[in-house]
Amino acid sequence: MTPTSHRGDLVTAKFLMGFNVISVVTHGFFPTLSKDPSPDAWANFRKNYYVMADMFANKPKAGTFLEGRVRTFVSEWESSDFFVPAFGLLFAGKIAHAAAIGATELRDYETANNYMFRYVALKNLASLTARGSKALAQTAAATFVESLTGGGYLHPDPKISNNYDILLLLGHSRGAAVNARITSLLARKGYLPTQYTALDGFSTDWPDDGGLLGDLDLAKDAKAKRLTNYRVQRGVEGVVARDVDPISDPLREVLFDGLVAAIEENLILSTETRRAMLTFDIRAPIRNTFADENPTFPGDGKRSDHLNITEDFMKSHLFWDNYIGEHHEDLNPPNTKSVGLNAVGGADSVLPPSSMESPDLLLQFRDPNFSEAGELLRTVTPLMGVASGEPIVDAWIRRAGSPMEMLSFVWRTSGVAELTDTEGNPGARLSSRDVISEISQTVNLGRGERRVTGTLKAASLNASTRLDVVWRGSPIFRLVVDSASATTRFNVPLETATGVGELGFRLVGGGENQSAVVIDDLAILLPKIAVSDIQINNAGELLLKLDAEVGGDFDMEHSTDLINWSYSTSITIANGTTDYRVEGVRESHQAIFYRLRRIE
Repeated sequence: MTPTSHRGDLVTAKFLMGFNVISVVTHGFFPTLSKDPSPDAWANFRKNYYVMADMFANKPKAGTFLEGRVRTFVSEWESSDFFVPAFGLLFAGKIAHAAAIGATELRDYETANNYMFRYVALKNLASLTARGSKALAQTAAATFVESLTGGGYLHPDPKISNNYDILLLLGHSRGAAVNARITSLLARKGYLPTQYTALDGFSTDWPDDGGLLGDLDLAKDAKAKRLTNYRVQRGVEGVVARDVDPISDPLREVLFDGLVAAIEENLILSTETRRAMLTFDIRAPIRNTFADENPTFPGDGKRSDHLNITEDFMKSHLFWDNYIGEHHEDLNPPNTKSVGLNAVGGADSVLPPSSMESPDLLLQFRDPNFSEAGELLRTVTPLMGVASGEPIVDAWIRRAGSPMEMLSFVWRTSGVAELTDTEGNPGARLSSRDVISEISQTVNLGRGERRVTGTLKAASLNASTRLDVVWRGSPIFRLVVDSASATTRFNVPLETATGVGELGFRLVGGGENQSAVVIDDLAILLPKIAVSDIQINNAGELLLKLDAEVGGDFDMEHSTDLINWSYSTSITIANGTTDYRVEGVRESHQAIFYRLRRIE
């Protein structure tokens, strides 16, 4: 997430008597099919968010109490990766669900069962894919919290900040989830934002399977003095169940990916499926924990209400009600003039990723053995050549049945990377001759030693083939690939990799023939050693049972005061459990302490 400043210098914060007003405007997911959208498309998507930020920033009158104290931010974060295909998969699944309901009403139970089979497969894959988008949302929130607390925008003392800083967070769709995570992370540091506002905020509490794509539960995780929850009149199911303009509504374009003819000819759903689809209600629910407001905004019928709510909100009097939550006499009357992107001033302020960690982001890879993706691939493959009767469902089944697409639903991929499933043992196959192939995922390596382990099998090799472990786009370790048939296990140190970032594997081939390797059984190991049992026998010996996630050679040291340490012995600890005997324990000491130091 990139905080962007408006109207003034945000590099040096001044804590004056009185309060500072800090507004955070966070966009939802960018509904684009392009993995590299044009700058114009990205700017146009974020335009309304800049407009709202400028409306906040230009509010104070010159010479009044608030002059120079208003700082506004517009987020910039990766909201599309993994979420866009998860959205398409889920709603294709919901169409299959609606088709099953329609077939049941016609008493065509065989067709209903066939649709239900597709529905379950697609929604399970959507849930798996959404884990990747959740990791990116967690990363964005952690980055922005570090910017707010470490960049001088909030007072370093939370008690003072809670009394004098006014922090307003406004988020749409998934942006509301990012903002909720921001408030949760700030609460752990002792901060309590003034107001949190969600515009049809995407969350795990969305009904009719919508919550499968949620990053968190807004009703439980959002922390602020005032919570507001703005809803839409019609849910996202209307993207396909109503006659919205496909050109004006990018959500429908995402869903119809690969079905251009269907958009042009308006081949949407059968009558029965459309009717059943309209029984769903996929939108933000009423949230009782948001005691202040749960108003509903109607749409214009041209686009989904989910996309329209930002414009509707800006035109509403409720927009200014969200400015500190009350009116101040030294503020100008509402000015809704749209200043546009070109009028935005100031410089970006970006926190270096290496200094940021996300306490919520899981350390491990998602589906590290590729077993879930492999099972889903085996489920959908037999369905690829069987038409269901609903073209959207069939299109997404075909995508899910592609080994390359299936892998991309779980891992960030480039080049030729696909899911292979030999004899029920799935893995990631990277192939390279004239392209560089790579897979990676966002992980949190924290501070301290970590190791990545896995199995590697070379399917075909060239003399110049190399496989690199890559961290944030740069190789940090080269794996030896020296056999065209052997399966080897690697164990790579990650001392130089800390914080949140992309960890992956890159295959670079050469020569006339294609190089290919299969990677499997991936894990990130922590060098923790736990003492699972400790005893002193009659001979005065200390008996230790050590459980190690990552073994190695260690020096054992002892101390009687935890200040001065002396060398005892050197030991080798294997992965797993090791029994060790320490001789010469003296009963004359009231206490003796031991520690282990890894020998590099």
